[in-house]
This record gives sequence, C-alpha cells and structure tokens, in this order.
Amino acid sequence: MDNIEEKYRLLARQLNGELNDAEHELLTDELNQDETFVAKQYVLQVFWQKFFPKVKSQSHERIMTDTMKRVMGIKEVKRPQMTIWYSAIAILVVALGISLARNLLVDKNNELIQYVANVGETKKVVLPDGTKVDLNAGSSLVIQKDFTADKRQVILTGEGYFDVAKDAEKPFEITTSHLKVSVLGTRFDLKAYADEDEIKAVLDEGKIQLDGEFNKQQPVFLKPGYAATLNKNTGELQIQPHKQQSAEQWRDGKLVFYNHTLAQIARILERRFNARIIILNDEVKEYRFSGDFSHANLFELLGYLSAARPFTFETSGEYIVISK
Repeated sequence: MDNIEEKYRLLARQLNGELNDAEHELLTDELNQDETFVAKQYVLQVFWQKFFPKVKSQSHERIMTDTMKRVMGIKEVKRPQMTIWYSAIAILVVALGISLARNLLVDKNNELIQYVANVGETKKVVLPDGTKVDLNAGSSLVIQKDFTADKRQVILTGEGYFDVAKDAEKPFEITTSHLKVSVLGTRFDLKAYADEDEIKAVLDEGKIQLDGEFNKQQPVFLKPGYAATLNKNTGELQIQPHKQQSAEQWRDGKLVFYNHTLAQIARILERRFNARIIILNDEVKEYRFSGDFSHANLFELLGYLSAARPFTFETSGEYIVISK
C-alpha cells in the first residue's frame, strides 16, 4: 500500500471499531511488512487513549429520527462518520516526527498536556514559555510536559491565534495534519480544522516558515500582512495579501462572514452554537454570504441568510436540516 493517508485512515477506522474484514486483513498485512508502521500505530494508540475517547461515542449518534425520514421522503441518511477526524489526528501525530515517537516509545512516563476550547467557547492559554494562544471553538492544542526542554513543539487541531514568546535557542514548531509552522517570536493566526479542506495561516507580525505536504517542496516564508492557504486535497499552496481582520473578530466574539459558502458557515455555526447542521442539497451548500451577524442567535442568523438566498430549515431534536 503506497498511499500513506490510506494507511492512517485504516488505523483510524481500527481505533473507531469500523474495520470490515477486508480492511482488517489489509491492515494486518501492512503491519506485518513494516516495523516502522507498527511503532507509529503504537504512538497513535497512546495519543488516542489520552485525548480522544469521548469523541468516539459521537459516531453512534443519529442524524434524523425515523419519523423525520418518512416525512421528508428520505430513504436513508448516513450517520456522521468521525473517520475523517480520526484520520487527521493519525496523520498529524505521525507528522510530528520521529522525536515524539521516540519519546513516547522509550519513555512510557512521558506526559502530554492538552488544552481544549469546546464547541461554543473560546479559550485563552499561556504556555510554559510565556507564549499566549487564543483557541477558537472546537480546537485542541497538545504539548509535551517537558515543553521548554530543547524544542518547543505543539500539535494544533482547529484554530489558534499565537503570540509566540521569543527564544532564539529554542524554535517554536506547530504541527497540523498537512502543514508545519516554525517561528521564533511572532504573532499569527493558524486555522487547521480536521473537517475543512484548507489550512490557513495569516501573519500579523514577524516571520514564519511553512513546511508540509504541498506542491512547492522548498520551505515557504510568510511576511506580515500575507496569508498562506493550503488545499489539503490538491497540495496547492497560495500566498496572497490579507486585509481581513477575521482572527481579531473571532477572538472578540464576533461572527463575520466574507463571501463564505453556506457549507463553510454551517461548520462555523456548529462550533459556535454547539449545533448539528445538515445541508441536503449541493446547490444550497454553495450559496455565498457576507455580513456581520455578531448579535444574532442561531435561528435569527439562519433566518437572515434564508431571506437573502431562499432555503428552508427545520429542526429535529438537536439537528437542523437545511434544504432548498
């Protein structure tokens, strides 16, 4: 099996208890042929057991009641699969590199520390070196207990605004599923949600170096006032001037959209309001909106959007279903 993402997708499905017989046989063969892959499987299991057992239960939630399915004439609606999330976790753990693998494998007492901003909240964190991080809703930051030893390494899933304390002797590295950011002292926003197709870094001050799975094989350096956007599917990395104050807005609790698709907005609303949103039509997913909705509650906001581009929305328990 040459596709590395497929390997870690299988590991993720194994941890989630989703492997079928054919996948189990394929994973077993891969583990028998590659001792390094076995070690990485152990690293992922350690990481998983420490931080993500609660996420697993969400895969058993139902999207719609049987009654709602009959009313809407829907034969079958698949349950939300958490495999995409788990695959991202698998990839980013491996992406952190051999150093973390060695530490976890050699020193079983090595501890990891996790900071979490749950859905519906943001959180301010001060790391042991004095670095300040604002975590957006639905985000997680993981560090090792000996964070300030030789190299300052963190793992980010979600979005964080970093004000990195300067230390020329100890580089600061942020690892996401497909991108690594290296800095000494700087201020920037990094958005890397597992359920989104893009990773975006916006630099306010200083300089950052970008390495990762993109078509430009050489490291890329970002200057203040610019944004780097990585498409995780194509590997294309785009560098463009950036004037929007999106990070400042979410840090202040504001909710502002700039030509966002409804699909993008739905993910933001899920994290902001702890909601579950389903959009049934591909056309509706691509509707675009701009505006400041900071003072609107969830249903007011959906009402405003549906008035601008007609769509319907209704609730079923904790779920909101949007259709044309």
